[in-house]
Amino acid sequence: MPRIPGFKSETQRERFFEGAKPYVRGGPLARICGAKLRTGGVCTQLALAGEKRCLRHGGPDAARRYRERQKAGLENGSVTPEEWARAEARRARNALMWAWRKDPRLPGRTIDLGPDEAAFAAAAAELGVDVDGLYPAVADWLRWRWRRHQKDRPDAARWRKAVREELPRQRAAADEAVAWADLGITDRRTKAARAARAALRAGDVERAQAAVDALRAASSTAMGADLRRGREAHGGPLTPLPARPWTPRPASDGWKRRLPDRQKAPKPQPMPPRPVGRPRRVPDRPDELAALGEVLRAAGPQVRAMYEAVSRNEDRVKFLRDLADYVNAPDDAGAQRRWLWWVQALR
Repeated sequence: MPRIPGFKSETQRERFFEGAKPYVRGGPLARICGAKLRTGGVCTQLALAGEKRCLRHGGPDAARRYRERQKAGLENGSVTPEEWARAEARRARNALMWAWRKDPRLPGRTIDLGPDEAAFAAAAAELGVDVDGLYPAVADWLRWRWRRHQKDRPDAARWRKAVREELPRQRAAADEAVAWADLGITDRRTKAARAARAALRAGDVERAQAAVDALRAASSTAMGADLRRGREAHGGPLTPLPARPWTPRPASDGWKRRLPDRQKAPKPQPMPPRPVGRPRRVPDRPDELAALGEVLRAAGPQVRAMYEAVSRNEDRVKFLRDLADYVNAPDDAGAQRRWLWWVQALR
């Protein structure tokens, strides 16, 4: 029976892949990256070996450790030279693409057409594009479009659209990046970058350069004045506030460490526990009962008949109180609601 590479038998291979299914991407036990995305979800890419994040969200430190592990694997034989070469080429391509974002004039390529370079230049020349006159970043972008639309999957319409519609946008973005690089601005959040952006929108590169030079000259002048002011101070205090020199306190018996401990205040007595349950009902006062009786006599015979229909004494007192509230404040919504309840209950 032929030997399966990496396995002792076909049965072992089948068992291995069957047991690995829960750990692959999408499985319930997969070690996903879990980084928060702008869409509100999380990254479902598999985390790198020995890392918590994937290759995209791991950051430069994780990428450096991943390369060191790959290099160690190349030395011990677990990583083939072909895998190492592909990984190095991918890293070099990413570094070049990142550098092109700041300056598209840097030399380099991420694709090599080989013998098809002449065919690519001829196809671009037919549409009026001189490849040698493009920035390296733009020419590299156009090579990828030619390979995709002319060699891999021939599509003349897509190729003409890429040259006539997409290429002008790429060249405009490259010209803007070149202008920022010539101004020497790497951080576009500074004050000089804001002044240069306003001038570049008007299409005046010379005015942008003059604004940046003026801001830099003012900044260097202010910094030089601060340095001269510091030198003239001859090592004075860093703050203009008056500073009182320190002097040792004379020995005396008034130091806190030599005084006896102060007597602490006695702890307050705990409050008695409150009774659990409903509070005790306050008995009705005679004057209050007399006032309720006057309200009942002034109400009329129909209300007195309703009062006689109430059986319990507690309910009668509540009936009189609701009646008094309604008589004293007939516009009160609460009093109206309580009195209507009595009317409907005793109808």
